[in-house]
Amino acid sequence: MMCSGCATLLARFEDSGFISFHKDGFYPATRMDIEFIRIDPVLGVFSLLDLPMSLAFDTLFTPYDAFQEKH
Repeated sequence: MMCSGCATLLARFEDSGFISFHKDGFYPATRMDIEFIRIDPVLGVFSLLDLPMSLAFDTLFTPYDAFQEKH
């Protein structure tokens, strides 16, 4: 449970170039987890564990993401 939400926070609030391509649009943490599962076996294991929580938190953050799309 401590690991969950990691992608949610990184995808929305981290300013490094490492993940900047995930910030735009809806469900950025879920997309980031799927990308890590696809490209890196080690990160993929952690991302697979984080994926259900990212999906849940991305759903909760949908109004925030919609607001960010407008501005």
